[in-house]
Amino acid sequence: LPPHGVVERPMPSIGQVVLISSQGQEEEEEEWVHGEVVGFSGDLFSVKLADGIIRKAVGKEVAYNTAHKVRLPVGTRCVALYREKDQMEMAVYKSAVVAEPPKVLNKNRYMVFFDDGYPAYVYHKDMRVVVQSSPSVWEDVAPSSREFIRQYLQQYPERPMVRLSIGQSVKTECDSKWWMTKVVEMDASLVLLMFDKDKRTEWLYRGSTRLGPLFSEMEQRKARMVEGDQVVVRGRRVHGKKTGPVIEYRREVETDNVQTEVKKSSATPGRAVAKKSTASRKADSTSTSTTNWETEGTVYQVPRLAKERGTFSPHTCSPKCVTSAQYEEDDHRGCNPLLIPLLVGWDRQITKHSNGGRRRVFYLAPCGRRLSSPEDVHKYINLTGLMLEMDSFNFDWWLHVLNEFKP
Repeated sequence: LPPHGVVERPMPSIGQVVLISSQGQEEEEEEWVHGEVVGFSGDLFSVKLADGIIRKAVGKEVAYNTAHKVRLPVGTRCVALYREKDQMEMAVYKSAVVAEPPKVLNKNRYMVFFDDGYPAYVYHKDMRVVVQSSPSVWEDVAPSSREFIRQYLQQYPERPMVRLSIGQSVKTECDSKWWMTKVVEMDASLVLLMFDKDKRTEWLYRGSTRLGPLFSEMEQRKARMVEGDQVVVRGRRVHGKKTGPVIEYRREVETDNVQTEVKKSSATPGRAVAKKSTASRKADSTSTSTTNWETEGTVYQVPRLAKERGTFSPHTCSPKCVTSAQYEEDDHRGCNPLLIPLLVGWDRQITKHSNGGRRRVFYLAPCGRRLSSPEDVHKYINLTGLMLEMDSFNFDWWLHVLNEFKP
């Protein structure tokens, strides 16, 4: 790795080989190609491509052709080698943002977020800095990933992530639906998941809200904000059961923000002072959320008729179990997804254990079988052919599915 220092961005000179962003392609197909600077006028560069075509490009569309001689801080706009798992030899350069500095835990690699949302670890030699970038670097990112990058960089170095282990099951969002996945491989802040439905695999950042446990935690924090009971997190905190996926709050302590520190020290010499990692930041209170939440209104409970059930008799579940309680989309169009199971014959029960007062949620199926986890629901759906999706079931005890808010 190169030493720490200021990332300098000199203007490319005529005759210099650079990387230039491709045009006229879909976001997923975007890549950077080599070219030679043949002229410039104001903020526009004239770059000659390999096929002889001369392209006009601004500094945000041009990157250096060699790796920088200093380490890149988090938030640097760059291009990095993008490798498909089945085409490792056909790597191309794609737009990205540095999200994690190189360190021992990640084998001295940078974690980057590509503009298409794909996270990856990349070595310094495979990264190129973009000549110009906006002060708020997320403004240069593709629209599909812009909001996630903004939230990540404004929250950094605080990084809530899901703690997982190989073989563990976790609910994961894909195409606006929740699916059961299994952890196949871990790589520092990334996790490789296999979807039970089609056996395809995907790398995800462990701080992505596509992971069910983190999504539930964020929704719970929003609820506390509405109730005026926002809790300030200090240091490291862990939520949930010890045996399942839990949320851990981490704070980067690497000196990855050296660029800013070097500038400050060169202007005002003095003794460097390190802040405690447990110290609260005033900026957090102003940038925690910019969303305007409805706070005035009434919460009412949706009326429903509970279904009477006989005594449960042991049996092997099959499509017969849901014959009288099958989901019909047309009958429940526009309905709260979490309420649908209760409307078609299910029951949702919350229990409180005497030892410690822990609460648990159970779903009572139409046939009387009691399901205690997303894994149980997933298995039941496969056995019975139930038309309901996994995201219609929620096992967070604090969520009241019958309650609706009217502003």
